[in-house]
Amino acid sequence: MRISLAHLVYYLLVFVLQVLLTNLVDTGLWVTLTLLPLIVIGFPATWDVRITMPVGFVLGLMADLATGGVPGTSAAACVALAALREPLYRGIVSPDGQNPAWTPSVRTLGVWTYLKFALAVYALYMLVFVLLDGFTLTPVLFILARTALSTLAGVALAALLSLFIPERN
Repeated sequence: MRISLAHLVYYLLVFVLQVLLTNLVDTGLWVTLTLLPLIVIGFPATWDVRITMPVGFVLGLMADLATGGVPGTSAAACVALAALREPLYRGIVSPDGQNPAWTPSVRTLGVWTYLKFALAVYALYMLVFVLLDGFTLTPVLFILARTALSTLAGVALAALLSLFIPERN
């Protein structure tokens, strides 16, 4: 259940960047910029789902409160992602269990594998987030378009920021 100090500082900076992006960058209704999935998939591989889900909930709730968002939307999306991060990783990155690189980044997985993994992660996160955020009579096509655009923007940001993840010792 250990996490290195370098990783802790990195993820704290990513969280601060998340708050700044949400509060200072206006993307309108079509795109939601989020970096929280990058933090959730970076949880240590030794953490069981019983640890990742509550930590993901607290992380998402802190983000919701810090950004003035609807309390619970990021929290629910982080919990869903925390619950499914290991099966997604095994299914996309390491179906045979041979890839030991648990800290997902462009450097550890390669560009194509990382993009596939990040696309699945962000699609799951954004689907839960957008469905809960727009829980009204919002047209389905708008929900799908917002999910797709937000997913693509999130994958691009995650790929860029993953280049700066500290190496594991």
